[in-house]
Amino acid sequence: MIELSVCIPMFRAQHIGWLPLESFCRQKEIDFEWELVVAEELEDAPFGKERIKEYRERLLGVGCSKVTYMGLKKWIPLSQKYNLLADNCSGASKIYCGCAADLYPPPKRLRTQYDLFTNDVELDWCASGRTIFYDIVSEKTFLHDLFGPNVRKNDGSNRAVRMEIMKNLPVIDRRASVDGWIWDETQKYLKTKGKKFKTILDKTDNWKYGVNTQGLNNISHHRSSWFYNKAVRPKGIVDCSLDINETMPKDIMDRLRDCKKYAKIHKKGF
Repeated sequence: MIELSVCIPMFRAQHIGWLPLESFCRQKEIDFEWELVVAEELEDAPFGKERIKEYRERLLGVGCSKVTYMGLKKWIPLSQKYNLLADNCSGASKIYCGCAADLYPPPKRLRTQYDLFTNDVELDWCASGRTIFYDIVSEKTFLHDLFGPNVRKNDGSNRAVRMEIMKNLPVIDRRASVDGWIWDETQKYLKTKGKKFKTILDKTDNWKYGVNTQGLNNISHHRSSWFYNKAVRPKGIVDCSLDINETMPKDIMDRLRDCKKYAKIHKKGF
């Protein structure tokens, strides 16, 4: 029985969509069934169904018993893509694990989040407390640290949400700050149920073995100013002293460095 769903909204992910798939093929300590659900527009540099099929056997080896791919003939707002992903998750799944197309989650992400939700039936939301960002063009790294003072706690990557909440999101046209919108809607929904919102940040060292990237995902190009100009960085974006060449798989880093050649041809905007 599928207990957890990994949902990836892709858009113009032709040259970067492999990154999260490689991570999910390398997940550790999996003893439960999970599924992969992907939605992407077909007409604009898609990663593609056939390339996802190439990962089926490896995914099966780490507990992924079902892969659902939805090719969209027309572009839809990111908020509605989240609606679509949630609606197409298996009915038995209780955990929605969102993943950007330019994110390499740590190898214990699914194990950690499965345990958190299974052991705490009141938990509604969890995310990584720290995330390394890698800029493909400059090859520089930065750290998003949510444990600092006055940092919004809803901005962590590797977000996982109780499936019931995701299936009850309103259908609206929202293209930016969608994660903050989900955070707000989560609390609104729980309030209608007379429940208090419960969230937690992963405080383990999982963050050291994953990376989020900037440069080849359409919705992430606005982050450039965060990285290069310390004067305009949001709270929580700091220099990273960790050498990811020592914590990330060599083949992944080699492919990321090779991705620099696509940066100039990657289209921005919606």
